[in-house]
Order: sequence, then structure tokens, then C-alpha cells
Amino acid sequence: MGNYTEGAPENIVELVRKSRSKVSWKARKEVVEELGKWKCKQSVDVLQNLLKTDKVYSVQYAALQSLQNFGIHDARLPKKKSP
Repeated sequence: MGNYTEGAPENIVELVRKSRSKVSWKARKEVVEELGKWKCKQSVDVLQNLLKTDKVYSVQYAALQSLQNFGIHDARLPKKKSP
């Protein structure tokens, strides 16, 4: 499959907190990139949540790529909302 480590990173609590940041989409994308290196239930849950709820397409897309890297191929991008 993909290039990741099974298990949770030591800073999982901090990453989960940062994933909820409404201030910076770049911070959320960094969280996605870090969580994409670690396959555990919390990582998958956070990535799925960001995929479904984040307002920034690049964050959603990065979450999708991470999930697919984990072998979760039923994940889908939400439809883009028309302006």
C-alpha cells in the first residue's frame, strides 16, 4: 500500500486540536500531511472529518489522498458548491 507508519504519532492530541483551527487553512493542511504519515483510528477519523467538512478544497483533497494512501478507497470529495 502506501508509505505510512501503523500507529499514532506522539503529538496526536495536538494534531487533533490543530485540525479544528478556523484561523488558518494552511495549518489544517499541515495537519493532514502529518496525519497522512500515521495510520490509526484517530488519524482516519480526523482525515474523514476534514474531507467532509472543511471549506477549503486543497485541505479536502489532501485528506482524500491520505485516506486513499491508507487503502480507504471509498472516500470521495464532496461536490463543489456553486457560487
